[in-house]
Amino acid sequence: MLYNYVSPMKIFGGFFCLLLFNCQDINKTPIPYYSLSNPDTVYALPEVLREISGLTYVNENTLACVQDEAAIIYYYNLKKKVIDSTVTLGPPGDYEGVEKVDDTYYLLKSNGILIKFVNKSSETFETFLNEEANTEGLCHDIDNNSLLIACKGKSPGLKKHEKAIYSFDLTSHQLTGKPAYIINQKAINNLTFVPSAIAIHPIDKSIYVVSSKGALLVLNNKGEVIYHENLSKKFFTQPEGICFNNEGDMYISNEGSKNGSGTILKFNYRNK
Repeated sequence: MLYNYVSPMKIFGGFFCLLLFNCQDINKTPIPYYSLSNPDTVYALPEVLREISGLTYVNENTLACVQDEAAIIYYYNLKKKVIDSTVTLGPPGDYEGVEKVDDTYYLLKSNGILIKFVNKSSETFETFLNEEANTEGLCHDIDNNSLLIACKGKSPGLKKHEKAIYSFDLTSHQLTGKPAYIINQKAINNLTFVPSAIAIHPIDKSIYVVSSKGALLVLNNKGEVIYHENLSKKFFTQPEGICFNNEGDMYISNEGSKNGSGTILKFNYRNK
């Protein structure tokens, strides 16, 4: 019987290449369908939104925004590039997220409190999360009739390098006891990834999570990280909000620097 001889060096070389492939830095994998280094439109926001902390899609001409010191919704007109109107919903506070669900608006505070506004009335829901969890990200999970809440800080029972995303059921108005998803910062080789915004893509249903430290990752429905890209400081001064329109175009809001204005960046969906 004849055998083909394979040298140990070739075996080792093949193993090394496989190991190197598996250890590639996922940071270098660009987010598909979007050119994050080249926004299609840049909206410079007025001073009142310099500390913009969240946004949600209303219609093809309008985004609803909040800033982190007031329970005020600012309706920003994308065509006119101005604030059309505002609605005051409550007393001052640290408001980090806003989400429109049909005719209802939900506001998220950094201490885990959710406030529901509909037909000029409000309802407050307290959760087991607190200021230590530093809840900032909020989005509508249509398929599961829930809201997703992303924690920037430490969640109960998790390690320091683990960031939790919880699900808030819109029927029972209860927060799930365990995270729906956990982001392991070590797994993405980025120990500064601190979630500040979250949104679900309207077409492929993947979950986009923004870090205020300048990064964006994409999770599949199992919570696995499938893409992760660092964001340039040239455009992303401090990413704090993300949403999509129905066609898949992506909007990311940024707080302004001390002497600069806040911005909303639009990235057209390239798979239309």
